[in-house]
Amino acid sequence: MKDRHGPTWLVTTAWFVAFALLALPAMAQYEGHDAMAGDPKAGDEQPQAGQEPAMSPEEAAMMQAWHEAMTPGEPHANLAKAAGDYTLTVKMYMDPSAPPQVSEGTSHREMIMGGRILQETVQGRMMEMEFQGMGLTGYDNVKGKYWNTWYDNMGTGASMSEGTADESGKTVMMGDYVDPMTRETKTGKSVLWWENPDTQKLEMYDKRGDDWAKTMEITFVRKK
Repeated sequence: MKDRHGPTWLVTTAWFVAFALLALPAMAQYEGHDAMAGDPKAGDEQPQAGQEPAMSPEEAAMMQAWHEAMTPGEPHANLAKAAGDYTLTVKMYMDPSAPPQVSEGTSHREMIMGGRILQETVQGRMMEMEFQGMGLTGYDNVKGKYWNTWYDNMGTGASMSEGTADESGKTVMMGDYVDPMTRETKTGKSVLWWENPDTQKLEMYDKRGDDWAKTMEITFVRKK
C-alpha cells in the first residue's frame, strides 16, 4: 500500500485520467461506428466531408479492450444483489481459549460508479468504543478478480485484498496488512458467502505460521 499513497500512484493515476480523457472522443466514435463491428472492409472506406476518419485496426482493438474493461457484467450484478440495509452480529476471537467478544452494528450498502462498485458504510461498537467503517468492493474485468478496500476509525491506514468466487458464490480474498504492534507485514484472509438471500456470513483469518487463525465472524441480516 506504500506506493498507493506515494508519487508513483499519483503519476499512474494522472496518466490513467489523461488517457481516459483523450480516449473519450474515440470511444464515442467506436460506439457509434457500425462498420467497426466486424466488417473487414471498414478500414477501406474513405470519410466524407465533415465525418471523423475511421479508426485504424490498432485503435479499434484498443477501444474494444477498453470497452470490455469498463463494462459491468455478471460479477457486478452479483454485487448489486447485496445492496440494502443490514443488522450485524460481530464476533471477535481475541483469545482462542476464550469465548468471542460479541457486538452489534448496522450496515448500508449501495452500488456506485454506474453499477461498478459496491460501497458499504458500517456503524457499531467495538471494545466499548464507537466504530465507523467504510468499504468498497468491485470486480476487475481485466484481472478477473474481486477486490476490496477497507477503512475505519480504528486506524489511520487502509487495507486492500483481492480474490475469486467459486461456483456457489463463496468469495475468498487475501491481502497484506501491517501489524500496529510489531510493524510486521502479515497476511489476512476473508471468506464471504450467502446462507440465504437475506443472510450473509463473513469470516476473517490471520496467517500464523502454516495455519489460519479465525479472528472475526460477522453475520449480516437484511432489514425487512
